[in-house]
Amino acid sequence: MMVFKHKLISGGVMTGQKNFMKYDEDIRDWINRIYSEVESMKTLLEDNNYNITRANIDLSQNLIGTEFSEKESFRLILEPDYDSKTTVSDYLISANTNDLTSLGFHENKGKRLSAGKLAGKSANEFMLFIRNTVNKGQIRITEFFNSENNRYFQAILHPLTDGRIELLLLDLTSDQKHQLQVKRYENLFSKAEETSSTGFYQYNTNTQDIFITEGILSIFECAPSANATEKIKFSNYLSCIHDDDKDFVLSKISEDRLSSSIDFQHRINVRDKIKCLHVRGSVFFDTLDDTISLIGTVEDVTAYKKMEEQLQQLRKQLDETEKIAQIAAWNYEFLDDTFTGSVETSNILGITKEDFPITFGEFINMIHEDDREGVYAKFQNSISERHDLVCNYRIIDKIGRIRNIKLISWNHYTEDGKPHFSKGYIQDISEMSKLES
Repeated sequence: MMVFKHKLISGGVMTGQKNFMKYDEDIRDWINRIYSEVESMKTLLEDNNYNITRANIDLSQNLIGTEFSEKESFRLILEPDYDSKTTVSDYLISANTNDLTSLGFHENKGKRLSAGKLAGKSANEFMLFIRNTVNKGQIRITEFFNSENNRYFQAILHPLTDGRIELLLLDLTSDQKHQLQVKRYENLFSKAEETSSTGFYQYNTNTQDIFITEGILSIFECAPSANATEKIKFSNYLSCIHDDDKDFVLSKISEDRLSSSIDFQHRINVRDKIKCLHVRGSVFFDTLDDTISLIGTVEDVTAYKKMEEQLQQLRKQLDETEKIAQIAAWNYEFLDDTFTGSVETSNILGITKEDFPITFGEFINMIHEDDREGVYAKFQNSISERHDLVCNYRIIDKIGRIRNIKLISWNHYTEDGKPHFSKGYIQDISEMSKLES
């Protein structure tokens, strides 16, 4: 049995230092892809009347497939400040460099700014990085967040031959905010999948690539991914499908069905277990690559199927028990005027299971005309006087036989005292009546 193979790709993560972060240079491409996938998912969910949380992300169409604006950059010259002829105590920003107010710093007249101030509370770490850069004599890159002016920078340091340092600052604040917003949405999305045993997918029918979320990886018991989605081939998914269900699944997603939605169940082999999945999806046109795709959900319904099978067994046992005892359960809903019952209930009444539900009037009309008015009056009295009902009456079945029936009824009411539903049993006591007579 083949299990999905996927490669963990490291993204932006926190380093050991509190205010320094590692930045993913491909974040713009990643965010553009997420925007596209989320917009497609939003359309699907809204078409199916789901309410979704957009997590304050702008999902307008003008962002899809476009690049973010170029990062704002600042070129600064850092000059060494000596406390003796050979010892450098600090690096000061040259007075001839860019206006520091553009970086969110207010210049003090007559006093040059220390380079460490650019990093705010991380000043000591940044100054240590500067010194190490000078000692190594090579270009180095780092990133930092200045909480004092709420800006996030990438710093490229180039040591010059005269002891000065050329510093290029790239303002990543806008990109970082987008990254954090997308991460927030991703976390909400992941938690929703976890609590519902559901995963989302996008299947490109042209390339036969499937983009799957963490929820599907969890269903197939694969290792978690560092990415928002993982790409696999449809052949990988097909290899996990139960052999008896493969042709069925292929027929459901064949090209002649891609003009409509899909909704079906199938089994998969996962390690030493068999799971049952519920697959839903809708066809949509992907504007990014001009292809037709399926997008939808995969839900693990294994536990539900087991409970359903157990319930069917219990119902079968109950039907057999009722048939032997010739006693059957029924239920009447006042608001809907629906009378329903078990298989044996329909047998006793002389109708079929498919005839349910029937109205209370239809149930009363099955009673022998000499007993009908009396049974109706007793039932109404039990409701108004709030007591249980036990009575006997006769019916005439479809082949004209008179059968004696015992009715047991319990009434239930709403909080404001109105009749809600009645339930109980009916029993065929025809043979017992013959013996007593």
